[in-house]
Amino acid sequence: MMSLTAARLLSPARVTLRSAALAPRSGQLNVLLATLAASVAAATSVLASALILRLRRGSARTRQRPAIKRLSVIAEESACPAPLASPVVVHAELTGFAPPNSPPVVVQDLRWMVTKSPREFFRFLRGGHVLESFAALSNSVLRGTQCEMGDARVLQRLEMEEQGMSAADFFAKHGFILVKHRTAMTAADWQHSDVDLKEHPGEGETAARDEKYMTADTPVRRIWSHEAEAILQSLIPEAASFELPSFGFLRKSANGIFSGKGASRTVHNDLPLDLDKACNRAKRLVPRMGQQRELLETCDYSSLLVCNLWRPIAPSTKPVESAPLCVCDAKSVTAEDFVEHNIGALDDPRATQITGLKHNARQRWYYYPAMTTEEVLVFRQFQHAKGDAAATMPAFHTAFRDPASPEAAEPRISFEYRVGVLTR
Repeated sequence: MMSLTAARLLSPARVTLRSAALAPRSGQLNVLLATLAASVAAATSVLASALILRLRRGSARTRQRPAIKRLSVIAEESACPAPLASPVVVHAELTGFAPPNSPPVVVQDLRWMVTKSPREFFRFLRGGHVLESFAALSNSVLRGTQCEMGDARVLQRLEMEEQGMSAADFFAKHGFILVKHRTAMTAADWQHSDVDLKEHPGEGETAARDEKYMTADTPVRRIWSHEAEAILQSLIPEAASFELPSFGFLRKSANGIFSGKGASRTVHNDLPLDLDKACNRAKRLVPRMGQQRELLETCDYSSLLVCNLWRPIAPSTKPVESAPLCVCDAKSVTAEDFVEHNIGALDDPRATQITGLKHNARQRWYYYPAMTTEEVLVFRQFQHAKGDAAATMPAFHTAFRDPASPEAAEPRISFEYRVGVLTR
Protein backbone atom coordinates (compact mmCIF):
# COMPACT_ATOMS: atom_id res chain seq x y z
CA MET A 1 0.00 0.00 0.00
CA MET A 2 1.27 3.50 -0.84
CA SER A 3 2.61 5.36 2.20
CA LEU A 4 0.92 8.58 3.43
CA THR A 5 4.01 10.55 2.52
CA ALA A 6 4.03 9.17 -1.02
CA ALA A 7 0.27 9.87 -1.38
CA ARG A 8 0.79 13.47 -0.33
CA LEU A 9 3.67 13.89 -2.71
CA LEU A 10 1.61 12.46 -5.52
CA SER A 11 -1.34 14.81 -4.87
CA PRO A 12 -1.59 17.11 -7.97
CA ALA A 13 -2.68 20.13 -5.91
CA ARG A 14 0.15 19.71 -3.42
CA VAL A 15 2.74 19.27 -6.16
CA THR A 16 1.47 22.37 -7.98
CA LEU A 17 1.47 24.55 -4.88
CA ARG A 18 4.83 23.37 -3.64
CA SER A 19 6.41 23.64 -7.08
CA ALA A 20 5.18 27.24 -7.38
CA ALA A 21 6.53 28.11 -3.97
CA LEU A 22 9.90 26.59 -4.72
CA ALA A 23 10.24 27.89 -8.27
CA PRO A 24 12.73 30.64 -7.38
CA ARG A 25 14.89 28.08 -5.62
CA SER A 26 15.98 25.70 -8.37
CA GLY A 27 18.03 23.53 -6.03
CA GLN A 28 15.05 22.75 -3.83
CA LEU A 29 12.88 22.24 -6.90
CA ASN A 30 15.30 19.61 -8.19
CA VAL A 31 15.12 17.84 -4.85
CA LEU A 32 11.32 17.89 -4.98
CA LEU A 33 11.25 16.55 -8.53
CA ALA A 34 13.67 13.77 -7.64
CA THR A 35 11.55 12.88 -4.60
CA LEU A 36 8.40 12.93 -6.73
CA ALA A 37 9.99 10.68 -9.36
CA ALA A 38 11.18 8.25 -6.72
CA SER A 39 7.71 8.16 -5.21
CA VAL A 40 6.09 7.55 -8.60
CA ALA A 41 8.59 4.80 -9.40
CA ALA A 42 8.12 3.12 -6.02
CA ALA A 43 4.34 3.44 -6.19
CA THR A 44 4.21 2.04 -9.72
CA SER A 45 6.41 -0.87 -8.67
CA VAL A 46 4.13 -1.60 -5.70
CA LEU A 47 0.99 -1.34 -7.84
CA ALA A 48 2.48 -3.61 -10.50
CA SER A 49 3.43 -6.17 -7.85
CA ALA A 50 -0.05 -6.02 -6.32
CA LEU A 51 -1.72 -6.37 -9.72
CA ILE A 52 0.40 -9.35 -10.67
CA LEU A 53 -0.22 -11.02 -7.29
CA ARG A 54 -3.95 -10.44 -7.63
CA LEU A 55 -4.04 -11.80 -11.17
CA ARG A 56 -2.04 -14.86 -10.15
CA ARG A 57 -4.39 -15.53 -7.23
CA GLY A 58 -7.40 -15.10 -9.49
CA SER A 59 -5.85 -17.40 -12.06
CA ALA A 60 -5.14 -20.02 -9.40
CA ARG A 61 -8.77 -19.93 -8.23
CA THR A 62 -10.19 -20.36 -11.72
CA ARG A 63 -7.69 -22.93 -12.91
CA GLN A 64 -7.86 -26.47 -11.62
CA ARG A 65 -4.63 -27.40 -9.91
CA PRO A 66 -2.87 -30.13 -11.89
CA ALA A 67 -2.83 -33.51 -10.24
CA ILE A 68 0.48 -34.62 -8.81
CA LYS A 69 1.89 -37.47 -10.84
CA ARG A 70 4.69 -39.74 -9.73
CA LEU A 71 5.15 -42.35 -12.43
CA SER A 72 7.59 -45.21 -12.73
CA VAL A 73 7.32 -45.26 -16.52
CA ILE A 74 6.61 -42.74 -19.26
CA ALA A 75 2.93 -42.18 -19.84
CA GLU A 76 2.04 -43.61 -23.25
CA GLU A 77 -0.60 -40.93 -23.81
CA SER A 78 2.02 -38.19 -23.79
CA ALA A 79 1.64 -35.83 -26.75
CA CYS A 80 5.40 -35.38 -27.01
CA PRO A 81 7.01 -37.12 -29.99
CA ALA A 82 9.77 -38.75 -27.93
CA PRO A 83 9.73 -39.87 -24.28
CA LEU A 84 11.90 -38.48 -21.54
CA ALA A 85 15.02 -40.48 -20.84
CA SER A 86 13.97 -40.95 -17.20
CA PRO A 87 10.64 -41.52 -15.44
CA VAL A 88 8.41 -38.47 -15.21
CA VAL A 89 8.40 -37.15 -11.65
CA VAL A 90 5.90 -34.30 -11.86
CA HIS A 91 3.84 -32.27 -14.27
CA ALA A 92 4.75 -28.70 -13.38
CA GLU A 93 3.89 -25.27 -14.68
CA LEU A 94 6.81 -23.24 -16.06
CA THR A 95 6.40 -19.50 -16.58
CA GLY A 96 8.16 -17.12 -18.91
CA PHE A 97 8.16 -19.01 -22.21
CA ALA A 98 8.03 -16.55 -25.09
CA PRO A 99 4.69 -16.66 -26.97
CA PRO A 100 4.71 -18.70 -30.22
CA ASN A 101 4.29 -15.48 -32.24
CA SER A 102 6.95 -13.58 -30.33
CA PRO A 103 9.21 -11.30 -32.39
CA PRO A 104 12.88 -12.31 -32.50
CA VAL A 105 13.86 -9.34 -30.30
CA VAL A 106 11.95 -8.30 -27.15
CA VAL A 107 12.64 -5.31 -24.89
CA GLN A 108 11.87 -5.43 -21.16
CA ASP A 109 13.06 -2.05 -19.90
CA LEU A 110 12.19 -2.38 -16.22
CA ARG A 111 15.54 -1.73 -14.57
CA TRP A 112 13.97 1.11 -12.55
CA MET A 113 11.76 -1.34 -10.66
CA VAL A 114 14.89 -2.85 -9.11
CA THR A 115 16.97 0.31 -8.71
CA LYS A 116 14.09 2.65 -7.65
CA SER A 117 16.12 5.35 -9.41
CA PRO A 118 14.24 8.50 -10.57
CA ARG A 119 16.68 8.89 -13.45
CA GLU A 120 16.02 5.32 -14.59
CA PHE A 121 12.26 5.89 -14.31
CA PHE A 122 12.26 9.01 -16.49
CA ARG A 123 14.55 7.30 -19.00
CA PHE A 124 12.08 4.41 -19.10
CA LEU A 125 9.17 6.78 -19.88
CA ARG A 126 11.16 8.38 -22.71
CA GLY A 127 12.40 5.08 -24.12
CA GLY A 128 9.32 4.09 -26.11
CA HIS A 129 9.08 0.55 -24.70
CA VAL A 130 6.54 1.04 -21.89
CA LEU A 131 3.79 -1.22 -23.25
CA GLU A 132 6.24 -3.78 -24.62
CA SER A 133 8.03 -3.96 -21.26
CA PHE A 134 4.87 -4.53 -19.25
CA ALA A 135 3.64 -7.08 -21.80
CA ALA A 136 6.91 -8.99 -21.42
CA LEU A 137 6.63 -8.77 -17.63
CA SER A 138 3.07 -10.07 -17.72
CA ASN A 139 4.14 -12.98 -19.90
CA SER A 140 7.01 -13.79 -17.54
CA VAL A 141 4.80 -13.92 -14.47
CA LEU A 142 1.32 -14.92 -15.60
CA ARG A 143 1.66 -17.15 -18.64
CA GLY A 144 2.27 -20.73 -17.53
CA THR A 145 2.93 -23.84 -19.60
CA GLN A 146 2.48 -27.39 -18.32
CA CYS A 147 5.67 -29.41 -18.77
CA GLU A 148 6.77 -32.92 -17.88
CA MET A 149 9.65 -32.78 -15.42
CA GLY A 150 12.02 -35.74 -15.50
CA ASP A 151 14.14 -36.89 -12.58
CA ALA A 152 17.71 -35.92 -13.48
CA ARG A 153 19.07 -38.10 -10.69
CA VAL A 154 17.64 -41.14 -12.45
CA LEU A 155 18.93 -39.97 -15.83
CA GLN A 156 22.43 -39.40 -14.47
CA ARG A 157 22.49 -42.75 -12.68
CA LEU A 158 21.29 -44.63 -15.77
CA GLU A 159 23.91 -43.15 -18.06
CA MET A 160 26.87 -42.93 -15.71
CA GLU A 161 26.55 -45.85 -13.31
CA GLU A 162 24.72 -48.37 -15.51
CA GLN A 163 25.96 -47.40 -18.98
CA GLY A 164 29.48 -46.34 -17.96
CA MET A 165 29.37 -42.77 -19.29
CA SER A 166 31.96 -40.46 -17.73
CA ALA A 167 31.00 -37.25 -15.92
CA ALA A 168 32.71 -35.21 -18.64
CA ASP A 169 30.75 -36.98 -21.38
CA PHE A 170 27.44 -36.62 -19.52
CA PHE A 171 28.06 -32.88 -19.06
CA ALA A 172 29.04 -32.42 -22.71
CA LYS A 173 25.97 -34.35 -23.90
CA HIS A 174 23.23 -32.77 -21.79
CA GLY A 175 24.75 -29.43 -20.75
CA PHE A 176 24.26 -30.07 -17.02
CA ILE A 177 25.37 -32.43 -14.25
CA LEU A 178 25.09 -32.78 -10.47
CA VAL A 179 28.32 -32.99 -8.48
CA LYS A 180 28.65 -33.94 -4.82
CA HIS A 181 30.82 -31.40 -3.03
CA ARG A 182 31.27 -30.29 0.58
CA THR A 183 32.45 -26.68 0.68
CA ALA A 184 34.51 -24.87 3.29
CA MET A 185 32.33 -21.77 2.84
CA THR A 186 30.07 -20.66 5.70
CA ALA A 187 26.76 -18.81 5.60
CA ALA A 188 28.59 -15.57 6.43
CA ASP A 189 31.15 -16.23 3.68
CA TRP A 190 28.42 -16.52 1.05
CA GLN A 191 26.73 -13.37 2.33
CA HIS A 192 29.96 -11.37 2.19
CA SER A 193 30.54 -12.50 -1.40
CA ASP A 194 27.12 -11.51 -2.76
CA VAL A 195 27.27 -9.00 -5.61
CA ASP A 196 25.63 -5.61 -5.02
CA LEU A 197 23.06 -5.16 -7.79
CA LYS A 198 22.26 -1.64 -6.62
CA GLU A 199 25.78 -0.48 -7.34
CA HIS A 200 25.43 1.80 -10.35
CA PRO A 201 28.76 3.25 -11.51
CA GLY A 202 28.81 6.51 -13.38
CA GLU A 203 30.29 7.07 -16.79
CA GLY A 204 33.86 5.79 -16.91
CA GLU A 205 33.50 3.85 -13.65
CA THR A 206 32.29 0.54 -15.09
CA ALA A 207 35.81 -0.78 -15.59
CA ALA A 208 36.59 -0.22 -11.90
CA ARG A 209 33.41 -2.04 -10.87
CA ASP A 210 34.22 -4.99 -13.11
CA GLU A 211 37.79 -5.16 -11.82
CA LYS A 212 36.46 -5.27 -8.26
CA TYR A 213 34.04 -8.04 -9.27
CA MET A 214 36.93 -10.14 -10.55
CA THR A 215 39.73 -9.41 -8.08
CA ALA A 216 38.37 -8.23 -4.70
CA ASP A 217 39.49 -10.13 -1.61
CA THR A 218 36.33 -12.02 -0.65
CA PRO A 219 35.64 -15.47 0.84
CA VAL A 220 34.62 -16.63 -2.63
CA ARG A 221 37.99 -15.50 -3.99
CA ARG A 222 39.87 -17.24 -1.17
CA ILE A 223 37.82 -20.45 -0.96
CA TRP A 224 35.04 -21.14 -3.44
CA SER A 225 36.93 -20.06 -6.57
CA HIS A 226 39.52 -22.80 -5.97
CA GLU A 227 36.84 -25.39 -5.23
CA ALA A 228 34.92 -24.36 -8.35
CA GLU A 229 38.01 -24.59 -10.53
CA ALA A 230 38.65 -28.14 -9.35
CA ILE A 231 35.05 -29.12 -10.10
CA LEU A 232 35.18 -27.66 -13.61
CA GLN A 233 38.56 -29.23 -14.34
CA SER A 234 37.07 -32.64 -13.56
CA LEU A 235 34.13 -32.01 -15.92
CA ILE A 236 36.09 -30.33 -18.71
CA PRO A 237 39.45 -32.15 -18.91
CA GLU A 238 40.60 -29.95 -21.80
CA ALA A 239 40.11 -26.75 -19.76
CA ALA A 240 43.29 -24.68 -19.73
CA SER A 241 42.34 -21.24 -18.40
CA PHE A 242 39.70 -19.99 -15.96
CA GLU A 243 38.29 -16.56 -15.14
CA LEU A 244 36.99 -16.95 -11.58
CA PRO A 245 35.21 -13.92 -10.08
CA SER A 246 35.30 -12.76 -6.48
CA PHE A 247 31.52 -12.46 -6.23
CA GLY A 248 28.42 -14.39 -7.16
CA PHE A 249 24.66 -14.00 -6.90
CA LEU A 250 22.94 -15.03 -3.67
CA ARG A 251 19.22 -15.61 -4.19
CA LYS A 252 16.37 -16.33 -1.80
CA SER A 253 13.05 -17.70 -2.98
CA ALA A 254 11.30 -15.55 -0.35
CA ASN A 255 12.48 -12.32 -2.02
CA GLY A 256 10.09 -10.42 -4.27
CA ILE A 257 10.11 -10.53 -8.06
CA PHE A 258 11.41 -6.95 -8.30
CA SER A 259 14.20 -7.40 -5.76
CA GLY A 260 16.68 -8.70 -8.33
CA LYS A 261 17.63 -11.37 -5.78
CA GLY A 262 14.61 -13.65 -5.81
CA ALA A 263 14.30 -17.02 -7.52
CA SER A 264 13.96 -16.33 -11.25
CA ARG A 265 10.81 -18.04 -12.50
CA THR A 266 11.28 -17.16 -16.16
CA VAL A 267 12.60 -19.71 -18.65
CA HIS A 268 15.87 -18.23 -19.89
CA ASN A 269 19.58 -18.46 -20.54
CA ASP A 270 21.61 -15.69 -18.89
CA LEU A 271 23.71 -14.87 -21.95
CA PRO A 272 23.12 -14.13 -25.64
CA LEU A 273 24.18 -16.98 -27.91
CA ASP A 274 26.00 -14.76 -30.39
CA LEU A 275 29.67 -14.29 -29.48
CA ASP A 276 29.76 -10.55 -30.24
CA LYS A 277 26.59 -9.87 -28.27
CA ALA A 278 27.70 -12.07 -25.38
CA CYS A 279 30.95 -10.13 -25.03
CA ASN A 280 29.17 -6.76 -25.21
CA ARG A 281 25.89 -7.42 -23.40
CA ALA A 282 26.90 -9.81 -20.62
CA LYS A 283 29.74 -7.85 -19.04
CA ARG A 284 27.95 -7.65 -15.69
CA LEU A 285 27.96 -11.46 -15.45
CA VAL A 286 31.28 -12.28 -17.14
CA PRO A 287 33.33 -9.06 -17.33
CA ARG A 288 36.40 -10.66 -18.92
CA MET A 289 34.62 -12.55 -21.68
CA GLY A 290 35.93 -10.06 -24.23
CA GLN A 291 39.52 -10.69 -23.16
CA GLN A 292 38.95 -14.43 -23.30
CA ARG A 293 37.60 -14.05 -26.81
CA GLU A 294 40.80 -12.28 -27.88
CA LEU A 295 42.84 -15.14 -26.42
CA LEU A 296 40.63 -17.66 -28.22
CA GLU A 297 41.24 -15.94 -31.55
CA THR A 298 44.96 -15.26 -31.13
CA CYS A 299 46.28 -18.14 -29.04
CA ASP A 300 46.23 -21.90 -29.05
CA TYR A 301 42.75 -22.36 -27.57
CA SER A 302 39.89 -24.29 -29.15
CA SER A 303 36.73 -23.06 -27.41
CA LEU A 304 35.29 -20.58 -24.92
CA LEU A 305 32.69 -21.65 -22.36
CA VAL A 306 30.74 -19.98 -19.58
CA CYS A 307 29.57 -22.38 -16.87
CA ASN A 308 27.25 -21.69 -13.95
CA LEU A 309 27.84 -23.47 -10.65
CA TRP A 310 24.53 -23.34 -8.75
CA ARG A 311 24.15 -24.69 -5.25
CA PRO A 312 21.92 -24.46 -2.18
CA ILE A 313 23.87 -22.84 0.64
CA ALA A 314 23.89 -22.37 4.40
CA PRO A 315 21.99 -21.42 6.48
CA SER A 316 19.63 -23.80 4.65
CA THR A 317 19.11 -26.88 6.78
CA LYS A 318 16.81 -29.01 4.63
CA PRO A 319 16.86 -30.32 1.05
CA VAL A 320 15.45 -27.86 -1.49
CA GLU A 321 11.67 -28.05 -1.84
CA SER A 322 10.78 -24.41 -2.47
CA ALA A 323 11.51 -23.09 -5.99
CA PRO A 324 13.89 -25.84 -7.16
CA LEU A 325 15.85 -25.20 -10.34
CA CYS A 326 15.08 -27.16 -13.49
CA VAL A 327 17.16 -27.33 -16.67
CA CYS A 328 16.38 -28.15 -20.28
CA ASP A 329 18.41 -30.87 -21.99
CA ALA A 330 20.61 -29.01 -24.47
CA LYS A 331 20.04 -31.72 -27.08
CA SER A 332 16.31 -30.99 -27.15
CA VAL A 333 16.54 -27.28 -28.03
CA THR A 334 16.78 -25.73 -31.51
CA ALA A 335 17.72 -22.23 -32.62
CA GLU A 336 14.20 -21.65 -33.96
CA ASP A 337 12.99 -21.52 -30.35
CA PHE A 338 15.27 -18.60 -29.34
CA VAL A 339 14.15 -15.02 -28.59
CA GLU A 340 16.61 -12.21 -27.82
CA HIS A 341 15.47 -10.61 -24.59
CA ASN A 342 16.92 -7.17 -23.83
CA ILE A 343 16.88 -6.08 -20.19
CA GLY A 344 17.00 -2.34 -20.76
CA ALA A 345 16.65 -0.10 -23.79
CA LEU A 346 18.36 -1.23 -26.98
CA ASP A 347 20.43 1.97 -27.12
CA ASP A 348 21.46 1.80 -23.45
CA PRO A 349 25.12 0.66 -23.26
CA ARG A 350 24.49 -0.67 -19.75
CA ALA A 351 21.62 -2.91 -20.88
CA THR A 352 22.09 -6.64 -20.70
CA GLN A 353 20.73 -9.31 -23.00
CA ILE A 354 19.55 -12.81 -22.18
CA THR A 355 18.02 -15.49 -24.39
CA GLY A 356 14.37 -16.41 -24.04
CA LEU A 357 12.77 -19.60 -25.26
CA LYS A 358 9.55 -20.52 -27.04
CA HIS A 359 7.99 -23.72 -25.78
CA ASN A 360 8.31 -26.73 -28.04
CA ALA A 361 7.12 -30.30 -27.46
CA ARG A 362 10.63 -31.55 -28.30
CA GLN A 363 12.11 -29.91 -25.23
CA ARG A 364 13.04 -32.16 -22.33
CA TRP A 365 13.04 -30.69 -18.82
CA TYR A 366 14.76 -32.22 -15.79
CA TYR A 367 15.45 -31.36 -12.18
CA TYR A 368 17.35 -32.89 -9.29
CA PRO A 369 14.82 -33.40 -6.47
CA ALA A 370 15.82 -32.49 -2.93
CA MET A 371 19.22 -30.92 -3.62
CA THR A 372 21.31 -30.35 -0.50
CA THR A 373 24.05 -27.92 0.50
CA GLU A 374 26.58 -30.64 -0.34
CA GLU A 375 25.63 -30.76 -4.02
CA VAL A 376 26.40 -28.47 -6.97
CA LEU A 377 24.44 -28.24 -10.21
CA VAL A 378 26.82 -27.27 -13.01
CA PHE A 379 25.28 -26.19 -16.30
CA ARG A 380 26.55 -24.71 -19.54
CA GLN A 381 25.46 -21.18 -20.40
CA PHE A 382 27.65 -20.51 -23.42
CA GLN A 383 30.11 -22.37 -25.61
CA HIS A 384 31.74 -21.22 -28.83
CA ALA A 385 34.30 -23.30 -30.67
CA LYS A 386 36.92 -21.54 -32.76
CA GLY A 387 35.85 -21.51 -36.39
CA ASP A 388 32.22 -22.45 -35.74
CA ALA A 389 29.47 -20.12 -36.89
CA ALA A 390 26.98 -21.12 -34.19
CA ALA A 391 27.32 -21.59 -30.45
CA THR A 392 26.77 -24.93 -28.73
CA MET A 393 23.31 -25.20 -27.19
CA PRO A 394 23.15 -23.99 -23.57
CA ALA A 395 21.04 -25.39 -20.74
CA PHE A 396 18.00 -23.13 -20.41
CA HIS A 397 16.70 -23.06 -16.87
CA THR A 398 14.17 -21.62 -14.43
CA ALA A 399 12.94 -21.97 -10.89
CA PHE A 400 9.52 -23.58 -10.65
CA ARG A 401 6.89 -24.61 -8.16
CA ASP A 402 7.04 -28.32 -7.54
CA PRO A 403 3.40 -29.35 -6.93
CA ALA A 404 4.67 -32.11 -4.64
CA SER A 405 6.34 -29.62 -2.28
CA PRO A 406 4.56 -28.69 0.95
CA GLU A 407 3.14 -25.18 1.26
CA ALA A 408 5.32 -24.54 4.32
CA ALA A 409 8.57 -25.64 2.67
CA GLU A 410 11.75 -23.94 3.86
CA PRO A 411 12.59 -21.00 1.54
CA ARG A 412 15.40 -21.80 -0.83
CA ILE A 413 18.74 -19.98 -0.45
CA SER A 414 21.19 -20.49 -3.30
CA PHE A 415 24.37 -19.11 -4.82
CA GLU A 416 25.18 -18.93 -8.51
CA TYR A 417 28.72 -18.49 -9.78
CA ARG A 418 29.63 -18.02 -13.45
CA VAL A 419 33.08 -18.93 -14.69
CA GLY A 420 34.66 -18.32 -18.09
CA VAL A 421 36.70 -21.26 -19.39
CA LEU A 422 39.12 -21.56 -22.31
CA THR A 423 39.90 -25.07 -23.59
CA ARG A 424 42.78 -26.48 -25.60
